[in-house]
Amino acid sequence: MLTKADSTFQKRAGEFFQADYKATMDKIKNGEPAKIKSYIADNSLKTKTTASGLNYIISAPGNADRAVMGDTVEVNYTGKLTKKDKDGKYKVFDTSDQKIGKEWKLDRPGKVFGPTKMVMGGTVPGFTEALTMIGKGGKIMIVIPSNLGWGEQGAPQAGIGPYAPVVFDVEIVNIIKGKPAAAAPPVPVPTTK
Repeated sequence: MLTKADSTFQKRAGEFFQADYKATMDKIKNGEPAKIKSYIADNSLKTKTTASGLNYIISAPGNADRAVMGDTVEVNYTGKLTKKDKDGKYKVFDTSDQKIGKEWKLDRPGKVFGPTKMVMGGTVPGFTEALTMIGKGGKIMIVIPSNLGWGEQGAPQAGIGPYAPVVFDVEIVNIIKGKPAAAAPPVPVPTTK
């Protein structure tokens, strides 16, 4: 049976751990801009930045056709972290390229390598934004800040930590136009006699 002293201790301990967790998360979040800046500088990249904060370099614009919400794009891509591993390489956490997948020993249960179909709007916001910037045949490298990626929770199964920026090299192989929404039937207007 808990005494008043025990419950007071548990409450204080809980408050301490919550405050400690918040301080740790704030430190990680506040360090994110430096991670992005460091990645860009270490790789001598000359990126442009969108209003949302997405850093990018378009190496090939592709054709004039652009994907919009509801379209499906077929893409080749490689995603990596902005932090180097013990071998001095940026860890690849996902790719559609079989050679890179084997090199990084990526387990892709139920997925095959090669161009991957994605519905516009069905990915993290930074990836979707990048797909609107190039056409079929286009190539873009993007540095996605966490607020346009996996945010505070990260994606632990992929090795993406909380507030972790990520980098993608993306090529649009094809754009499959979605079907426009069917027009609603006209609403009958009541008449008076």
